[in-house]
Amino acid sequence: SFTAAGLFGTFTRFPFNPSGRTNLPEPIGGKDSLFFLNFNTVLLFKKWFLYTPFVQEFREISKKRNREKKKQGGFFEKFGSALYVELQRADMKMRPEEFLTIWLLVTVVPASLIVLFLQNSVIALAVLIVCLLVPMLLIKMKQKKRVKKFESQLSDALIIACSCLKSGLSFTQAMETIAKDMDDPISGEFALVIKEMSMGASMEEALDKLNTRIKSKHLALMVSAVLVQRQTGGNLSQILENISNTIKERMKLQQELKSATASGKMSGTVVGMMPIAILLMFFVVNKDFVMPLFTENLGRIFLGVAAGLEVTCFLIIKKITTIKM
Repeated sequence: SFTAAGLFGTFTRFPFNPSGRTNLPEPIGGKDSLFFLNFNTVLLFKKWFLYTPFVQEFREISKKRNREKKKQGGFFEKFGSALYVELQRADMKMRPEEFLTIWLLVTVVPASLIVLFLQNSVIALAVLIVCLLVPMLLIKMKQKKRVKKFESQLSDALIIACSCLKSGLSFTQAMETIAKDMDDPISGEFALVIKEMSMGASMEEALDKLNTRIKSKHLALMVSAVLVQRQTGGNLSQILENISNTIKERMKLQQELKSATASGKMSGTVVGMMPIAILLMFFVVNKDFVMPLFTENLGRIFLGVAAGLEVTCFLIIKKITTIKM
């Protein structure tokens, strides 16, 4: 039809005008007719090429990739999302932007003051590295403390859930009871699960998010048991009671191992702190005796080697005294 309309518009005084414009000159033959013939042929080829299956499939693939890239985001989006998850795990009521601002100030300001007043780049670099690592170490410590407290409450929470299930309540109502009757952090986490479910999320999604926020092997065991029971069926109260007993036995074993390895950890700490204590003692008693370690290049090399050996010995002792379960 396009070809017929183009030929008809070329050799008549009514040209084929796909753009709808009315100010095109009417062809009268010769070069004008050849121009309109070529123009209509190009339009015909363009329409045919754009609607071929290969081009359509290529365009769909490109759109899909662009949507995936927008969904994934760039480096800063990924970093912000990861930092937000870390702050949630540490129960820090702070946005990633606020934490990054504080982190930048804590890192840059002390090192800048040392460079400004002491004019010592080595000390400034050491302070910069320490201040850069301290905020993340604090987050990890808070996460570890929160997970430990959560695990200590989990066994009692499962007993409450078993009692609710035996009395005829559903598992959702059992989680509501845990959120009302127990203390933080387990009450807040289960309250958040109930809130997510009330906003349309399924129980599987809400429990998976809980498992992401709380990195605990005990919680992962409970979540896996609940999800498997929802798919295959079974006595959930009995399953949760068995998990509660398992968690109690594992925590009891952990306490015994902690008591058994406490002396080794203390010995490693004392041995590791002795060189630092001796250096500080000499610095107070006879400052000129230890100053070459800080002023001369060979002394700085010795200090660097000693610090590396200290860190290596600390990691080795920690590896020996840490027993994974």
